[in-house]
Amino acid sequence: MIIDGFIYHGTIFHARNINLLEKLHIRNILNVCNVRLSRKIVDKYHVFWINLQDDFDVDIRVHFDQTNEFLQACRNKNEKVLIHCRAGVSRSSSIVLAYLLRYYHDILYNAYHYLIERRSIAMSNDGFFLQIILYEKDLHVNRTATDMEQSSSESINTDMAPSTVD
Repeated sequence: MIIDGFIYHGTIFHARNINLLEKLHIRNILNVCNVRLSRKIVDKYHVFWINLQDDFDVDIRVHFDQTNEFLQACRNKNEKVLIHCRAGVSRSSSIVLAYLLRYYHDILYNAYHYLIERRSIAMSNDGFFLQIILYEKDLHVNRTATDMEQSSSESINTDMAPSTVD
């Protein structure tokens, strides 16, 4: 388990184990590998599949917004989700890190340590990790811009009437 009773992080074998999925009350599966799940699994669970190779030059970053929205929707519905790739090491860890960065941790260092405390084998490949670093930078730029907008709008006194020229 990665986030208190919400996100589970595992392998293709976990995703294929209906008994385990039922025991954990998982309703959603985020499949981040190039292996399809069986019709039995797809019919029983809400499966979001991203057909992705675990290669240095694969662009995983293009999926972060979509996977974050999916995961946040699951959380808002109080539904548990299993995030997996083939070995549960690189692709799925990258997706989990992107989610942790977006919603739980301000810096990658903290998100990464949070993840490896819960799944010690988690390790994005070098290409994915570079993309996560860039994603962290984008999040900081967006948060800074949002903070500046909020700060400037709060400093405007809305009780004052606009000046008029007669």
